[in-house]
Amino acid sequence: MRQSGRVDGAAGEVSSGQRQVWIRRVVAGLAAAISVAALVVAIVGRHRDRGDAPTLRPMAADESMSDEQAYAVASNTVRVWMREHDAKHLANVEALSCPETHDGILDGEITALKNGDFISTRPITAIARFTRAGSVWTLDVFHTESHGEMVTLQVRNGELLVCQIGSAPVP
Repeated sequence: MRQSGRVDGAAGEVSSGQRQVWIRRVVAGLAAAISVAALVVAIVGRHRDRGDAPTLRPMAADESMSDEQAYAVASNTVRVWMREHDAKHLANVEALSCPETHDGILDGEITALKNGDFISTRPITAIARFTRAGSVWTLDVFHTESHGEMVTLQVRNGELLVCQIGSAPVP
């Protein structure tokens, strides 16, 4: 007399050992697929960091800031702009700059970065005079090559942008 409707070892029945092997293969396949997906994401992310999209945003600024706060934001903005310029991060330089640069040093530097031309680095030795008139702020910046520049910044939509670079006034 049969007690169950099945017979051990009948066709279609899977032993526990076979089931474990099958589960291991599925898990290994999923792990391989996840590894490949992570590699693709890393490669695509690395490609984006080459300058296709900015990784920085302008600092928040407001005309009602105290002089000390405004100076700190302005000097930090200029230092970051110079660092990104020297590193040839075009997207970040553009993100920290006014969209309309007109003619001048700023326009020439952005154009050189776009064209892949040679650019001279701009390491900052000192930041001197800071002035502001409403939304327009200026800093005198001195570089290691013993020359100075006046950087004009502007508060736009709550953010401080580099809008022009010119020769620093000589006393």
